[in-house]
Amino acid sequence: MPEIASQSPKLAEPFINVLKLAAKLTVMDTPTPENQQDWLRELATKSWEPELIISAAAIYLTGSLPEWIDAGFFYFDFNLADGDLTSANQLALMGILFFKLTAYFLTAGFVAHFVLRAFWVSALGLQSVLPNEINYDKVGTLSQFGRQMARQKLGSFADFIVRLDKTCSTLLSVVFYFAIVGVNVALLYLTIFGFTYLIKGFFPTHFQTITWVVRLVVLGFSIVLIGAALLAKTKWIDRHPALARGLWRLQWGLPRILFPLGFNGFYRLGLMFQSNLSKRTYALAVVGFALSLMVGLAVMLVNQRGMPLKTRDFYTRYSDNYHLATTQYDNLRPKGRAIYYASIPSEAVTGPHLKLFIAYPKILDSELAKFCRQPPLPTSLPEPARIEQRTAAYVACFDRYFQVSLNDSLCQNLDYLFARHPNQGEVGLFTYLSTRACRPGKNLLKITRPHPDSLARRETYTVIPFWYLP
Repeated sequence: MPEIASQSPKLAEPFINVLKLAAKLTVMDTPTPENQQDWLRELATKSWEPELIISAAAIYLTGSLPEWIDAGFFYFDFNLADGDLTSANQLALMGILFFKLTAYFLTAGFVAHFVLRAFWVSALGLQSVLPNEINYDKVGTLSQFGRQMARQKLGSFADFIVRLDKTCSTLLSVVFYFAIVGVNVALLYLTIFGFTYLIKGFFPTHFQTITWVVRLVVLGFSIVLIGAALLAKTKWIDRHPALARGLWRLQWGLPRILFPLGFNGFYRLGLMFQSNLSKRTYALAVVGFALSLMVGLAVMLVNQRGMPLKTRDFYTRYSDNYHLATTQYDNLRPKGRAIYYASIPSEAVTGPHLKLFIAYPKILDSELAKFCRQPPLPTSLPEPARIEQRTAAYVACFDRYFQVSLNDSLCQNLDYLFARHPNQGEVGLFTYLSTRACRPGKNLLKITRPHPDSLARRETYTVIPFWYLP
C-alpha cells in the first residue's frame, strides 16, 4: 500500500497536467495576431497528454457503438420496416450502415492514434535516455554506401520524433473529419427515409409520385454542387461579381442543408487539408477514403443480409435441411442476435412437447392484410367482449396463415398465445407441439405461409432441424 500511495502522484501527473492546461486555456486571453503563432506552438507542445487521454476514452466509448447501432437496426427492421416501402427501407438500411461504418472508422482511427502517440512517447523517452544522435558510422552491419543511404533515407532521430508528432496530430483531425462526413451522410439517408415514411402515411395515393420528386430533388442538389465546384475553378466567374456572389451563396448554403451537423468545423478542416496538401496527395486521400468506404459498405451489407463470403469448398449454409442456424435456438443464439422467423429452446428435444415461438415482424402486416379480414362485430357488444372476439379472430388467422409440420405430419389447431420473447422482446406467438410424430435422431420442423403472388400456393417460411432424443 505505501508503494502504491507513493506512485499514485506519478500516475495522476498526466491528468493533473491536462487539468492545468485546461485551466490555463480557460483564463488565457484571446491571442492577438502578433502572438498567435507562439500561442498555438505552446498549445501544440502540451497537447499530447490530452490526445492520449481522448484516444483512450474514445476507444472505450466507440467500442460499444456497433452493438448499439445493431440494436437500433433490429428495432427498425422488426418494428418499423413496412413491406410496402421496400425502396425506402433500403435508404434506412444504408443510413444505419453508414453509422456503423463511421463507428468502426472512429474506433480504428483512435486505436491507430493511441498506438502512434504511445510510440512517440517511447521515442521521446529514448532520446532523453540516449541524448546523442544516431551515429551511422558506428553501424557495423552496413557498408559505407549503406551508411550514406541510411543517413539520407532516415535522417536524424530528432527529425523522426517531430514528424511522428505531426503525424499523430494530423491523424486525429482526419479521424474527426471523415467521422463528420459519415454521420452526416447517414443522417441524410435517414432523413429521406423519414420523409418518405411520412408521405406514405399522409399521402398514400400520391406516394410514388412524391417519392420520385424527392429523389430528383436530391439528385439535383448533387448535380448543382458538382457543377458549382467546377464553375468556381474557371476565371470566367471572377469577371462577373454578381454571379460570383450567387455562386458563393450556393456553395455555402447547399452543403449546410446536406451536412448540417458540425458543418463549420468540417468546412474548416476540409479547407486546411485542401490548401496545405498537394493536389496529388489530396486526391489520393479522397480516392483512398472513397474506396475504403465502398469496400466497408459492401462487406457490412453482405454480412447484414446473412451472405458471408465462401471460405470452404464443401460447406454450405443455404440448405434448410442440412444447416443449423444458431439464431433459431434459444440455447445457441449469440448474445445480441434477434429472432426474425422462429425459434425453439434447443437443438436437442427430449420431452413429449416442443415449445415453438414464431416471430411477428412489422413487414408481415402487408401480407397478413391480404389473407386476414377484420371480423364484423355488432356495435352492441361491450368493449371487453369486442377485444376478445377480435383477438380470437387474429389468432385463428395466424393458425391458417402459418402451417407447421413435423417431418411430414401437419400440426393442426395450434393454441397460439401472443407474447414477447425474452431474447430481445420480439413480438410473436408461442405454442407447444406434440413430439409423437418425431422419430429418434434428426427431425425437421417446417413452417410455410401463403405465397405473396398467389394465396393459393404456399412457400417455405423457415425450417428448423433438431434431434429428438427420447
